[in-house]
Amino acid sequence: MKFATLNVTSMLQYILAVNAVEADLLCCQEVTLLRCKRAQAEEYLRNWCCHWGPPPPGRLCRSSGSRSTTNAANGGLSTLVQRPIPAYDTMAALSHVAVRSPDRVSHTVVATGTGSTFVHVFNVYCPSGNGRAENEEREDMLEKVLFAAADSLGDVPILVMGDLNTEEDRSPVLRKALRNGWSDAAELHHARTGNTPPPPTFTSARTSGTRIDRILLNRIAACAFRQCGTTAVNVPGHRLVTVTLDIAALRQSVWRFKVPREIPTEGGSKWDLSDAEADREAVQRLANSEFAERLAAQRVEEAWLEWSRVSEQNLYRLSSVSGIAGGHCSQASLLCIAAAVFVQ
Repeated sequence: MKFATLNVTSMLQYILAVNAVEADLLCCQEVTLLRCKRAQAEEYLRNWCCHWGPPPPGRLCRSSGSRSTTNAANGGLSTLVQRPIPAYDTMAALSHVAVRSPDRVSHTVVATGTGSTFVHVFNVYCPSGNGRAENEEREDMLEKVLFAAADSLGDVPILVMGDLNTEEDRSPVLRKALRNGWSDAAELHHARTGNTPPPPTFTSARTSGTRIDRILLNRIAACAFRQCGTTAVNVPGHRLVTVTLDIAALRQSVWRFKVPREIPTEGGSKWDLSDAEADREAVQRLANSEFAERLAAQRVEEAWLEWSRVSEQNLYRLSSVSGIAGGHCSQASLLCIAAAVFVQ
Protein backbone atom coordinates (compact mmCIF):
# COMPACT_ATOMS: atom_id res chain seq x y z
CA MET A 1 0.00 0.00 0.00
CA LYS A 2 1.39 3.38 -1.02
CA PHE A 3 1.15 6.50 1.15
CA ALA A 4 2.17 10.00 0.07
CA THR A 5 2.36 13.56 1.38
CA LEU A 6 2.52 16.88 -0.47
CA ASN A 7 2.28 20.55 0.43
CA VAL A 8 0.07 21.69 -2.44
CA THR A 9 0.18 25.45 -1.52
CA SER A 10 -3.23 25.81 -3.24
CA MET A 11 -5.53 22.88 -3.95
CA LEU A 12 -7.55 24.42 -6.79
CA GLN A 13 -4.55 25.95 -8.51
CA TYR A 14 -2.59 22.67 -8.62
CA ILE A 15 -5.47 20.21 -8.54
CA LEU A 16 -4.42 18.50 -11.78
CA ALA A 17 -1.05 17.64 -10.24
CA VAL A 18 -2.80 16.38 -7.11
CA ASN A 19 -5.21 14.23 -9.09
CA ALA A 20 -2.31 12.66 -11.02
CA VAL A 21 -0.54 11.39 -7.89
CA GLU A 22 -0.29 7.59 -7.90
CA ALA A 23 -0.91 6.57 -4.30
CA ASP A 24 -3.54 4.88 -2.16
CA LEU A 25 -3.56 7.73 0.34
CA LEU A 26 -2.35 11.31 -0.07
CA CYS A 27 -1.97 13.83 2.74
CA CYS A 28 -2.22 17.41 1.50
CA GLN A 29 -1.19 20.48 3.46
CA GLU A 30 -1.89 24.15 2.80
CA VAL A 31 -4.93 23.40 0.65
CA THR A 32 -6.00 27.06 1.06
CA LEU A 33 -9.63 26.19 0.48
CA LEU A 34 -12.78 27.49 2.14
CA ARG A 35 -15.68 25.15 2.84
CA CYS A 36 -17.69 26.68 -0.02
CA LYS A 37 -15.01 25.64 -2.56
CA ARG A 38 -14.72 21.99 -1.50
CA ALA A 39 -17.44 20.77 -3.87
CA GLN A 40 -15.59 22.36 -6.76
CA ALA A 41 -12.42 20.49 -5.82
CA GLU A 42 -14.25 17.19 -5.41
CA GLU A 43 -15.53 17.46 -9.00
CA TYR A 44 -11.93 17.04 -10.17
CA LEU A 45 -11.03 14.45 -7.52
CA ARG A 46 -13.72 11.91 -8.37
CA ASN A 47 -11.42 8.90 -7.85
CA TRP A 48 -10.56 10.11 -4.37
CA CYS A 49 -12.59 10.16 -1.18
CA CYS A 50 -11.78 13.58 0.32
CA HIS A 51 -11.41 13.91 4.08
CA TRP A 52 -11.21 17.63 4.79
CA GLY A 53 -9.79 19.18 7.92
CA PRO A 54 -11.15 22.37 9.48
CA PRO A 55 -11.09 25.14 6.83
CA PRO A 56 -8.64 28.04 7.22
CA PRO A 57 -10.07 31.52 7.76
CA GLY A 58 -10.85 33.81 4.86
CA ARG A 59 -8.02 35.87 3.45
CA LEU A 60 -7.66 39.19 5.22
CA CYS A 61 -8.27 42.26 3.08
CA ARG A 62 -5.72 44.91 4.09
CA SER A 63 -7.75 47.84 2.87
CA SER A 64 -11.01 46.97 4.64
CA GLY A 65 -9.67 44.73 7.41
CA SER A 66 -12.42 42.17 6.74
CA ARG A 67 -12.15 38.47 5.87
CA SER A 68 -12.93 37.21 2.39
CA THR A 69 -15.84 34.79 1.97
CA THR A 70 -14.41 33.20 -1.19
CA ASN A 71 -10.62 33.24 -0.84
CA ALA A 72 -8.95 31.40 2.01
CA ALA A 73 -5.81 32.26 3.90
CA ASN A 74 -2.88 29.87 3.72
CA GLY A 75 -3.45 26.63 5.61
CA GLY A 76 -5.88 23.77 5.79
CA LEU A 77 -5.54 20.00 5.45
CA SER A 78 -7.02 17.28 3.30
CA THR A 79 -6.45 13.53 3.34
CA LEU A 80 -7.36 11.89 0.03
CA VAL A 81 -8.04 8.13 -0.09
CA GLN A 82 -8.45 6.24 -3.34
CA ARG A 83 -11.90 4.75 -3.80
CA PRO A 84 -13.08 2.21 -2.73
CA ILE A 85 -10.57 1.89 0.13
CA PRO A 86 -12.57 2.31 3.38
CA ALA A 87 -11.40 5.11 5.67
CA TYR A 88 -12.87 7.41 8.27
CA ASP A 89 -11.82 10.49 10.23
CA THR A 90 -11.66 10.45 13.99
CA MET A 91 -10.66 12.88 16.72
CA ALA A 92 -10.54 10.24 19.46
CA ALA A 93 -6.76 10.22 19.75
CA LEU A 94 -6.54 14.02 19.58
CA SER A 95 -9.46 14.84 21.86
CA HIS A 96 -7.45 14.44 25.06
CA VAL A 97 -4.39 16.37 23.82
CA ALA A 98 -4.85 20.13 23.64
CA VAL A 99 -3.13 21.00 20.36
CA ARG A 100 -2.81 24.77 20.05
CA SER A 101 -3.88 24.75 16.39
CA PRO A 102 -6.34 21.84 15.92
CA ASP A 103 -6.91 22.87 12.29
CA ARG A 104 -3.32 21.81 11.54
CA VAL A 105 -3.68 18.15 12.57
CA SER A 106 -6.06 15.44 11.36
CA HIS A 107 -6.35 11.72 12.08
CA THR A 108 -7.59 9.22 9.49
CA VAL A 109 -7.98 5.46 9.96
CA VAL A 110 -7.64 3.26 6.88
CA ALA A 111 -8.77 -0.37 6.61
CA THR A 112 -6.33 -2.46 4.58
CA GLY A 113 -6.33 -5.90 3.01
CA THR A 114 -9.29 -7.92 4.22
CA GLY A 115 -10.17 -5.18 6.69
CA SER A 116 -8.50 -6.88 9.64
CA THR A 117 -5.58 -4.40 9.77
CA PHE A 118 -6.08 -0.67 10.33
CA VAL A 119 -3.43 1.95 9.61
CA HIS A 120 -3.60 5.25 11.51
CA VAL A 121 -2.45 8.32 9.59
CA PHE A 122 -1.82 11.73 11.17
CA ASN A 123 -1.74 14.56 8.64
CA VAL A 124 0.36 17.38 10.15
CA TYR A 125 1.08 20.93 9.00
CA CYS A 126 3.37 22.54 11.56
CA PRO A 127 3.65 26.34 11.77
CA SER A 128 6.43 27.94 9.74
CA GLY A 129 8.80 30.66 10.88
CA ASN A 130 11.78 30.82 13.20
CA GLY A 131 10.35 33.05 15.92
CA ARG A 132 10.07 31.91 19.49
CA ALA A 133 6.28 31.59 19.35
CA GLU A 134 6.39 29.54 16.12
CA ASN A 135 9.08 27.24 17.51
CA GLU A 136 7.15 26.63 20.72
CA GLU A 137 3.92 25.86 18.88
CA ARG A 138 5.71 23.57 16.45
CA GLU A 139 7.44 21.63 19.21
CA ASP A 140 4.19 21.39 21.20
CA MET A 141 2.35 19.99 18.19
CA LEU A 142 5.02 17.36 17.46
CA GLU A 143 5.23 16.35 21.12
CA LYS A 144 1.48 15.81 21.43
CA VAL A 145 1.08 13.97 18.12
CA LEU A 146 4.20 11.76 18.20
CA PHE A 147 3.89 10.80 21.85
CA ALA A 148 0.57 11.60 23.57
CA ALA A 149 -1.84 10.90 20.68
CA ALA A 150 0.13 8.04 19.13
CA ASP A 151 0.78 6.31 22.46
CA SER A 152 -2.94 6.29 23.23
CA LEU A 153 -3.58 4.05 20.19
CA GLY A 154 -1.40 1.15 21.39
CA ASP A 155 0.53 -1.30 19.23
CA VAL A 156 -0.95 -0.43 15.84
CA PRO A 157 0.73 0.84 12.63
CA ILE A 158 0.91 4.65 12.73
CA LEU A 159 2.20 7.14 10.15
CA VAL A 160 2.79 10.83 10.86
CA MET A 161 3.01 12.61 7.52
CA GLY A 162 3.16 16.18 6.38
CA ASP A 163 5.04 19.45 6.32
CA LEU A 164 6.85 19.60 9.66
CA ASN A 165 8.64 22.88 8.82
CA THR A 166 11.63 21.72 10.85
CA GLU A 167 14.56 19.29 10.87
CA GLU A 168 16.43 17.31 13.52
CA ASP A 169 19.05 19.99 14.14
CA ARG A 170 16.31 22.49 15.06
CA SER A 171 13.79 20.24 16.80
CA PRO A 172 14.54 18.50 20.12
CA VAL A 173 11.18 16.69 19.91
CA LEU A 174 11.96 15.27 16.48
CA ARG A 175 15.36 14.05 17.68
CA LYS A 176 13.72 12.49 20.71
CA ALA A 177 11.14 10.71 18.54
CA LEU A 178 13.78 9.27 16.19
CA ARG A 179 15.67 7.91 19.21
CA ASN A 180 12.56 6.36 20.78
CA GLY A 181 10.87 4.07 18.28
CA TRP A 182 10.02 6.39 15.38
CA SER A 183 11.72 6.06 11.99
CA ASP A 184 12.08 8.53 9.16
CA ALA A 185 10.99 6.68 5.98
CA ALA A 186 13.67 8.33 3.82
CA GLU A 187 16.44 7.53 6.32
CA LEU A 188 15.12 3.98 6.63
CA HIS A 189 15.28 3.58 2.86
CA HIS A 190 18.83 4.95 2.78
CA ALA A 191 19.96 2.63 5.60
CA ARG A 192 18.53 -0.49 3.93
CA THR A 193 19.57 0.18 0.34
CA GLY A 194 22.84 2.06 0.83
CA ASN A 195 21.79 4.56 -1.83
CA THR A 196 22.61 8.25 -1.75
CA PRO A 197 21.24 10.22 1.21
CA PRO A 198 17.62 11.34 0.94
CA PRO A 199 17.21 14.41 -1.32
CA PRO A 200 15.68 17.65 -0.06
CA THR A 201 11.92 17.94 -0.22
CA PHE A 202 11.67 21.75 -0.27
CA THR A 203 13.70 24.37 -2.11
CA SER A 204 13.29 28.13 -2.34
CA ALA A 205 15.22 31.26 -3.16
CA ARG A 206 16.39 31.46 0.44
CA THR A 207 17.54 27.87 0.86
CA SER A 208 19.29 25.28 -1.26
CA GLY A 209 17.08 22.51 0.07
CA THR A 210 15.69 21.12 3.30
CA ARG A 211 13.77 17.99 4.34
CA ILE A 212 10.80 19.56 6.07
CA ASP A 213 8.29 17.25 4.32
CA ARG A 214 8.52 13.85 5.99
CA ILE A 215 6.87 10.54 6.67
CA LEU A 216 7.50 9.10 10.13
CA LEU A 217 6.71 5.47 11.00
CA ASN A 218 6.24 3.98 14.42
CA ARG A 219 7.92 0.65 15.15
CA ILE A 220 4.87 -1.38 14.03
CA ALA A 221 4.56 0.38 10.68
CA ALA A 222 8.33 0.17 10.19
CA CYS A 223 8.04 -3.64 10.16
CA ALA A 224 6.03 -3.33 6.92
CA PHE A 225 8.38 -0.81 5.27
CA ARG A 226 9.43 -1.58 1.70
CA GLN A 227 10.61 1.62 0.03
CA CYS A 228 10.49 5.41 0.11
CA GLY A 229 10.98 8.02 -2.58
CA THR A 230 10.58 11.67 -3.51
CA THR A 231 9.21 12.94 -6.82
CA ALA A 232 9.09 16.38 -8.37
CA VAL A 233 5.52 17.38 -9.26
CA ASN A 234 3.98 20.49 -10.73
CA VAL A 235 3.83 22.25 -7.36
CA PRO A 236 6.31 25.03 -6.56
CA GLY A 237 8.89 24.40 -3.87
CA HIS A 238 7.71 21.09 -2.44
CA ARG A 239 8.31 17.54 -3.65
CA LEU A 240 6.01 14.56 -3.27
CA VAL A 241 7.21 12.10 -0.60
CA THR A 242 5.97 8.49 -0.83
CA VAL A 243 6.35 5.33 1.21
CA THR A 244 5.27 1.79 0.33
CA LEU A 245 4.24 -0.60 3.09
CA ASP A 246 3.63 -4.34 2.82
CA ILE A 247 0.59 -4.55 5.08
CA ALA A 248 0.52 -8.35 4.75
CA ALA A 249 3.77 -8.43 6.75
CA LEU A 250 1.82 -7.23 9.78
CA ARG A 251 -0.37 -10.33 9.75
CA GLN A 252 0.50 -13.96 10.37
CA SER A 253 -1.29 -17.26 9.86
CA VAL A 254 -1.35 -19.80 12.66
CA TRP A 255 -2.32 -23.48 12.41
CA ARG A 256 -4.19 -24.86 15.39
CA PHE A 257 -4.31 -28.59 16.06
CA LYS A 258 -7.12 -29.91 18.21
CA VAL A 259 -6.45 -33.21 19.90
CA PRO A 260 -9.53 -35.44 19.48
CA ARG A 261 -11.25 -36.80 22.52
CA GLU A 262 -10.76 -40.46 23.32
CA ILE A 263 -13.37 -42.89 22.06
CA PRO A 264 -15.39 -44.14 25.07
CA THR A 265 -14.67 -47.79 25.73
CA GLU A 266 -15.98 -48.33 29.25
CA GLY A 267 -19.56 -49.31 30.00
CA GLY A 268 -20.29 -50.62 26.51
CA SER A 269 -21.46 -54.07 25.56
CA LYS A 270 -20.16 -56.15 22.64
CA TRP A 271 -22.48 -57.07 19.83
CA ASP A 272 -23.34 -60.75 19.69
CA LEU A 273 -25.59 -62.88 17.51
CA SER A 274 -28.66 -62.40 19.71
CA ASP A 275 -28.33 -58.62 19.41
CA ALA A 276 -28.03 -58.86 15.65
CA GLU A 277 -31.11 -61.12 15.50
CA ALA A 278 -33.12 -58.62 17.57
CA ASP A 279 -31.99 -55.79 15.36
CA ARG A 280 -32.91 -57.70 12.22
CA GLU A 281 -36.39 -58.30 13.57
CA ALA A 282 -36.78 -54.60 14.48
CA VAL A 283 -35.80 -53.52 10.98
CA GLN A 284 -38.10 -56.15 9.46
CA ARG A 285 -41.01 -54.83 11.50
CA LEU A 286 -40.14 -51.35 10.35
CA ALA A 287 -40.09 -52.42 6.71
CA ASN A 288 -43.53 -54.05 7.06
CA SER A 289 -45.06 -50.96 8.70
CA GLU A 290 -45.47 -47.36 7.62
CA PHE A 291 -41.87 -47.24 6.45
CA ALA A 292 -42.68 -49.20 3.29
CA GLU A 293 -45.74 -47.05 2.64
CA ARG A 294 -43.69 -43.86 2.92
CA LEU A 295 -41.12 -45.18 0.46
CA ALA A 296 -43.82 -46.25 -1.99
CA ALA A 297 -45.39 -42.79 -1.77
CA GLN A 298 -41.99 -41.12 -2.39
CA ARG A 299 -42.11 -39.55 1.08
CA VAL A 300 -38.40 -40.04 1.38
CA GLU A 301 -37.75 -37.52 4.14
CA GLU A 302 -40.33 -39.08 6.46
CA ALA A 303 -38.94 -42.54 5.73
CA TRP A 304 -35.43 -41.32 6.46
CA LEU A 305 -36.45 -39.84 9.81
CA GLU A 306 -38.17 -43.10 10.83
CA TRP A 307 -35.11 -45.12 9.81
CA SER A 308 -32.87 -42.73 11.79
CA ARG A 309 -35.02 -43.06 14.90
CA VAL A 310 -34.94 -46.86 14.91
CA SER A 311 -31.25 -47.00 14.04
CA GLU A 312 -30.30 -44.54 16.77
CA GLN A 313 -32.20 -46.52 19.36
CA ASN A 314 -30.41 -49.72 18.32
CA LEU A 315 -27.03 -48.00 18.33
CA TYR A 316 -27.67 -46.50 21.77
CA ARG A 317 -28.79 -49.84 23.19
CA LEU A 318 -25.80 -51.71 21.80
CA SER A 319 -23.14 -49.14 22.70
CA SER A 320 -24.55 -48.00 26.08
CA VAL A 321 -22.98 -44.60 25.45
CA SER A 322 -25.13 -41.74 26.71
CA GLY A 323 -25.79 -38.69 24.56
CA ILE A 324 -26.11 -40.44 21.18
CA ALA A 325 -29.85 -41.00 21.12
CA GLY A 326 -30.66 -37.31 21.36
CA GLY A 327 -30.09 -36.44 17.69
CA HIS A 328 -30.04 -38.02 14.26
CA CYS A 329 -27.11 -40.12 13.15
CA SER A 330 -25.01 -39.20 10.19
CA GLN A 331 -25.29 -41.12 6.95
CA ALA A 332 -22.02 -42.91 7.69
CA SER A 333 -23.35 -44.04 11.08
CA LEU A 334 -26.55 -45.40 9.53
CA LEU A 335 -24.62 -47.33 6.90
CA CYS A 336 -22.55 -48.94 9.66
CA ILE A 337 -25.73 -49.89 11.52
CA ALA A 338 -27.32 -51.33 8.39
CA ALA A 339 -24.22 -53.41 7.71
CA ALA A 340 -24.17 -54.72 11.27
CA VAL A 341 -27.85 -55.62 11.16
CA PHE A 342 -28.09 -57.33 7.78
CA VAL A 343 -24.67 -58.86 7.40
CA GLN A 344 -24.58 -60.88 10.60
